[in-house]
Formats: sequence, C-alpha cells, structure tokens
Amino acid sequence: KDDLQEIRQARSKDSLTIGEQDLQIQKLSEKLAEQAEMLEQERILLEASRDVRDLMGARTFHIADVFDVDSKGKDQRSFGRVFTTEGKQLLIFYAFDLNDRNTAKRNASFQVWGKRGPAQSSAHSLGLFQIDDQKQNRWVLRFEDPRVLAEIDSVFVTVEPPGGSAKPTGRQFLYAYLNTSR
Repeated sequence: KDDLQEIRQARSKDSLTIGEQDLQIQKLSEKLAEQAEMLEQERILLEASRDVRDLMGARTFHIADVFDVDSKGKDQRSFGRVFTTEGKQLLIFYAFDLNDRNTAKRNASFQVWGKRGPAQSSAHSLGLFQIDDQKQNRWVLRFEDPRVLAEIDSVFVTVEPPGGSAKPTGRQFLYAYLNTSR
C-alpha cells in the first residue's frame, strides 16, 4: 500500500511538473511568435528605408500626385503618389482608398500598367497592388525593371480578375504622366 501511495504521489507530482512545463512552453512560443513578428516588421521597415534612401539619394527624383476624376472632372476619393528616379531605375506607386471601389467584395485585383504615349500602344503590366497599411487603406507597388521603365511614360490602374490579366480589361483610373524631360 505504501509503495502504491508513493507511486500515486510521484505521478501527481509529475503531472504538475508537466503542466507547468506546458505553460512555460506556451509562454515561450508566444514570445517567439511576437519576436518573429517584430523581426518581420523590422525587415519591412529596412526595405522601406532602403527605398527611401535610394529615392532621396537619387540625383533627380520625381513625385507625381495622382487623383482619380469622374467624367465631370470632379476628384474622386481614390488617389495615389508615384515616386520615380531620373533614368527610371525604380518606380514606387502608393495608392489610397482602393477598397472604396467595392472590389474587395468582388474578389478582384488592382493591376498597374505602364505605356508610352497617348496612342493605343500596348500596355506593360507592372504588377498588382499589395496592401501596405490596412489602417490607412494604403496599397503599394514597387517595380524595378529599368528596361520596361525606359519604355513607358505613364502609368494607370485597372480592376482585374484575381491574379491580374495579360492586358487591361477594366476601366483605367489613377492615370499619371511620368515624362519629366522638357
């Protein structure tokens, strides 16, 4: 009986120890997840600071504010800002309030295009906007192909099916003329 009682007490003590260790593992896992999230935020900030340094450090750097207008010339809510460098090594396009177009409900993508001239030349896909800051409803597209950037002098956005499309199918909005040479 005494041996059985000792075994039961040891088992109870082991169960308590296991419970404490499980709790400690859970706390450490939460702390690790928190640190991984902080590390990811720091990586994003480092990438953004590199972009800012590249843009601000460029000999000639351009900013274009972009507003969407309706058929009567009245500004709409959506607007954006395009940052480029002379020699077009980098293009960063921020857009705000794109969700106000009710596309999130339609499961669609915002695709950015670049083209040259007012003629109906073919448009180059520069990619899809990604959400950059949910609270500010800010979206971003970063594009770094100097060959394509040298071939375009304007950008615009269309609403496309999820994943984008090979050519623009939606109505153009947030149009910006980038040709800064005079």
